Amino acid sequence: MKTVPKHRFEVRIMTEEEGTGYLVTFPDLPGCMSDGETIEEAIENAADAEKCWLEADDQWTKEDEKKAERFTTRIPQMV
Repeated sequence: MKTVPKHRFEVRIMTEEEGTGYLVTFPDLPGCMSDGETIEEAIENAADAEKCWLEADDQWTKEDEKKAERFTTRIPQMV
C-alpha cells in the first residue's frame, strides 16, 4: 500500500446495487468517499479523494473569508 489517508476512515463491502469492491468513507469529511476492487486499492484511492477534498475545502474557506471581508452599507439621502 503506497498512500494511507491521514483522517479517520471506514471501509465496507459495497452492496450489489453499488457495484463490487470496497467503499471508503470519512466520517469527518462530509461527502468524501472512494472505492476500489480490493481493500488496498480502495484505501489508496481514498487517500487521493481526501487530498482533493481538503484542497477544495481550503479554497472554499478562502473564498468565504474574502466575502466576509467586504462591508456594504446604505446611507439614507438627506433631503
